[in-house]
This record gives sequence, structure tokens and C-alpha cells, in this order.
Amino acid sequence: MKHTVVVSDLHLWEAVDGDGLWMRYRQRRYFPDRGLVALFERLVAQCDDGSLELVLNGDVFDFDIARPDGDESPPRDERTAVQRMHSILDDHEPFLDGLAAVLARGHSVVFVAGNHDLPMVLTSVRLALRERIERALRRASLDEATVRDCMERVAHKGWFHRTRDGIHVEHGQQYDAYTSVPHPLWPVATRRPEIQQTLGSLTMRYLIGRLGYFNPNVDESFLLSLGGYFAHWVRYYLFTPRSLAARWLFGTLQVAVRLLRDTERKTAAREAVSLVRASHESGASVPQLVEHAYLEQPAALRRAARLLCLDRFAQALVFLIALAVFALDRTAGWVALSCAAVLSAVFRFVLPDGELAENYRAVRAAQRSIARIYDCRAVVFGHTHIPEGHWERGVFFGNCGSWAPMYLDIACTHAVQSSQPFVWLRTDGSQHVEGGLYRFDGAVITPASAERPTIERPAQWATA
Repeated sequence: MKHTVVVSDLHLWEAVDGDGLWMRYRQRRYFPDRGLVALFERLVAQCDDGSLELVLNGDVFDFDIARPDGDESPPRDERTAVQRMHSILDDHEPFLDGLAAVLARGHSVVFVAGNHDLPMVLTSVRLALRERIERALRRASLDEATVRDCMERVAHKGWFHRTRDGIHVEHGQQYDAYTSVPHPLWPVATRRPEIQQTLGSLTMRYLIGRLGYFNPNVDESFLLSLGGYFAHWVRYYLFTPRSLAARWLFGTLQVAVRLLRDTERKTAAREAVSLVRASHESGASVPQLVEHAYLEQPAALRRAARLLCLDRFAQALVFLIALAVFALDRTAGWVALSCAAVLSAVFRFVLPDGELAENYRAVRAAQRSIARIYDCRAVVFGHTHIPEGHWERGVFFGNCGSWAPMYLDIACTHAVQSSQPFVWLRTDGSQHVEGGLYRFDGAVITPASAERPTIERPAQWATA
């Protein structure tokens, strides 16, 4: 029996010292390492040696979140990415030891890059990770021959992973207009030697990741109404030297400027190289990859303006100017106010809705098309942090959710989920896949979705 276990969105980052409320979710006591090690132990105990393929499906490491030392402007180049990998792993040695235990039993580990760990596409960053896994294997007192054998079972995928039994594993950020990049296997920008920027990476770096009284893993914690932000400011910022308004204003402007300056579009030459690399890495044919790449969503700058509230800022500025004109000359002021009202209506009409739910629907829709393109038995994503698992016409569609510290309150006392999700699929060489979405509470693994498809898979998956 072959076992494929997919875990996603761990968001491993550097620890924040202390025990205060500021960035509490980044304190060591909330790291997922202990739970992950316990899960690895349960899986190893239940799977025959060499039968498990553990797929870490993107956003395993978080290179985008603000550094705990407060440095806002480290370059996003390859050298800095290698340093950041080591800095993160310094605080997550239990996780590395857990991977070493999996490898020592003859199993395989696959890393798939996501939007928050896009530098994992770079060879030097992969080598830094492999170096730390080797250290963990040696800490387990394995001889050099065994260490080399274990490292041969560590693989890296920059876009997606395909198993021999028809399971497609992909992070899914390419179908989200806020996190997609033009060429996922060529992440360095064309105009400067830096990792490509997206709205998601920029907001984490300059805005959400620096608002320590919000939890970036829970959308509801920072997508508030105007009254909600005011209440939040009164409760957490009013009597501190920190400024919510200044961070929002300057952070939003930094995001907007860099988004306009750094956003790139696909180029034919880079796309050709990227597709060849993807074919070599995944074994998929170039025609399949061309159809696959067509599903990707380009950066949505107009929707980003709505999400960042730039439209509201512009409207407020226009109305303030109109009121100033009105104070000086009432006739001209009425004209100015009328123009401001028209511009406000135009903003609402021209700028599309910026809701994250729209992007998440696009991510789900892409799974059905991928199943058709590759004739998959299962398609597993991450990215949205929303665990899902169900069968359609004999094909499993799943999302392995997130293990990041997600809490409804700043004090981290009310967890969003009481157990951690993952996808576990099993095949025996036939045309059937069993398993689905599971949850682990630190001690017991329980199924969260149906274990068997109820309808046979058709020869070719019909377009949804």
C-alpha cells in the first residue's frame, strides 16, 4: 500500500521573544513543531517502511512576514533568502528532527514551493534546507551511507508534484490574483535581482505582518469595518507608543508604490524556459503544461486598490479638496463637490470588488480543470487555509488547510480549530484511491471526509 500524506501552510518563521500581546502568535509556545513531530510518529507507526511519501505543500516556511528585528528593507535577493532560511530553521530544529525520523524509516519527503516560500525554487535555498536536514540526520546518529540514502529521498518541486498513481499536489497560489507570479519556476524579477513581489508578499512585509495586534493567518482579524478598526485602536493602540494609523498609511503607500513598480507580466521567452523546466521537474508534457499555465490568474492591480482601501483614501482626499474649495468660493465649491461625488461613483464602478472569497473560488475552480488536463485521481491544494475534502465522480478534491497558529483573539486563547488538518491518500496499484481529509488532535488521527469514492472515475474528467 502506497501512502501519500499532504501537509500545507505551516508558516514556520523566526520566534518573537517575550510573552506580551504584540505578535504573540509568533512566540515559540504557539509553533506547530510539537504537533507535527507527533503526527509524523503516528504515520511512521502506521505505514510500512518505505511506503510513505510526505508532501509539504507550500508555505512551509514564511519568507514574507516581517522580520522580528524590525528591519523593513532587507533585499529580497538570493543571498538574503539563504540567510533567512537558516534563521528560520534555527528556531525549528524539532521539525527537522521529525523529518529525519521519517527519512530514517525509508520514507520520502517532497517540498513544494508556495507563495510565502517562493525562494524555495532557488537552488541555493534548497541546498541550505538540505544541509540542515543532513545535520538532523546526523544528530540521529545515522552513518554517512544512511544519511546519503536518506537525502536521495528528499525532493523539491517549484510548481507542483505528481505521484505515479495519479495524485496532483500543488500549493494553488497561481490561481489567486493577489499571490500569482508570471513564471513560478523563474522567481527572480527581470529588472532587478530580487524575488518577484506580489500583493500578498508586500502586504505581509510592510503592512499586516507589522501590525502585531492582528493575526495574519486569520483574515477576519484584519479585514474589519471602519468602526471595527476604531475599536481595535482604542483597545490595543491608544495607550501605547505604537501607531495603527501611521503603519496603515505608510505601509499601504509602500505596498502600492512597490506593486506598481515591481509587478511584471509574462514574457514569451521566460514562459518557454519555465515550461521546459516544469516538464523536466514533473514529467508532464509541454502541451499539458501550456493548458495548465493558462489557468493562472494575472496580478489584479485594480482589485488590489480596493482591498488596500486606496479607493476610499482617494475619495476622502478628493472630498477634502472640494470642501477646501467650498470654503474659499461657494460657487466653485459646489462644482468641486459635484465632481467629487461623480468621481466617487466612478471609483465604485471602475474598481472591482477586492474580496478574498472571489480569489478562493478561482483556486477551487482550477482544481477541476487540472483534474481534466492530467486525468488525475486526486487534486490537493493548500493556500486558502480552508481544509476541505470531497469526492466528485471518483476524483478526490482536497485542501489540507493550515497548521499556522490561528486564533480569534490577540491573546491566543480561542483557537480557530481544535485539531490540525492534513490529506492522507492510499493506493494499492489499482485504479482506486482511498482516504481523504483527516485531522490530528495531538494524539489521535480521525477522518474528516469520506474515505472511498462512491462513483467510478470516468476515463477523462469533464470540464466543470
